[in-house]
Amino acid sequence: MTYAPEGGYVEANGRSAFTHGVQFGVAQGGSGNLQRDTDQLLQNFARTNPNLRSRGSRRDSLGGRSGLTTVLSNTSDVSGRPELVSVSTAQLRNGNMLFMIAVAPESDYDDYEAAFGRVRQGLQISDR
Repeated sequence: MTYAPEGGYVEANGRSAFTHGVQFGVAQGGSGNLQRDTDQLLQNFARTNPNLRSRGSRRDSLGGRSGLTTVLSNTSDVSGRPELVSVSTAQLRNGNMLFMIAVAPESDYDDYEAAFGRVRQGLQISDR
């Protein structure tokens, strides 16, 4: 699921991309080790984004659950400009991993960072 402002999401040639906004997903079949599963997810993203570079990880929370947030730099497929991508992850009770991707142009990232944090903290997870 992707939430992006008008003009922040494009679809072309069967692919979609967003330059501003957040996206949520679930990675299935994980190992149950959050660090290992997060590393695997980031490696998968790097396969289709060869300019993706890590700026480091930190312990964080996602929807009140213990998690990780990794900030990455990239070159936007859409604009060709530098962007920052934060990937936040948390384990679900069934062993799958919830992830949130937040994207903004590097020059605008400071303006979006607080909003991304509020989305991470305000998320409600129901996986009983």
